[in-house]
Formats: sequence, structure tokens, C-alpha cells
Amino acid sequence: MYLSTELRGKIFKQVDMLHSVEDWDEEEDEVINQSSFKSFLSGLLLIDPEVGPGIGISYEGNLIAAWTAGRDRLTIEFLSNNHAKWVINQIIDDEEERAAGYIKVARICDCLAPYQTESWFNKST
Repeated sequence: MYLSTELRGKIFKQVDMLHSVEDWDEEEDEVINQSSFKSFLSGLLLIDPEVGPGIGISYEGNLIAAWTAGRDRLTIEFLSNNHAKWVINQIIDDEEERAAGYIKVARICDCLAPYQTESWFNKST
């Protein structure tokens, strides 16, 4: 109820697609780890993006969220117990810069703030 109807619908549609019976491979596909999904929802509420991420599932069953803007990319793997790993690739002055971190989800906005996240999270940029 804290997410916009549009964003909530997009996320749950993606989760349904990831668990589609028609595309399911018993030997290779993982169900989203429930604790990872809770971490994802906590992070999403803190980030409060206008633009939702693309999502996937890691081999360990963790939810992975990715935002792109041009050639810039932010990827966050939401782990159990409100932890996350993130990786940023940005083009600055025609050179690629990368940054990564391992954090508690509660600090996600503070840790991402230096990287001008508006380009990923806001519709207007």
C-alpha cells in the first residue's frame, strides 16, 4: 500500500513472470528467497523510486533489482536479513567508473546518494 499502484503492479507482474509455470526449469530456476524479498520491499520503500527496476533471481534465490539510464547501471542484490550488495557503473567524462558495496538496507539511500541516483529513480530525468 506504500507503493504506487503502477509500480506495485509492475513489480508483481515481474515476480509472476519469474515464477511462470510455462518457463520453469526445475533443475536451474530458483524461487525467490522470502527473506530476500522482504529486504527488497524494505529497500524499495526507502528508495521510493518513480521508476521501478527490472528484476531477476540469483542462483541463491536472492532478488536482484537493476535500473538503467543510458549507459549507466545500478544493480542491487537483496540478501537475507535486510542486507544488500550493490554495483554501480557510470560513464563520467567519457570514462567508465565502478563502485560497489555491501550494506544494511536501512543505509541504502545514504550509500547511493553520491552517485546522483535521480537518473535511475526519477521519471523526469
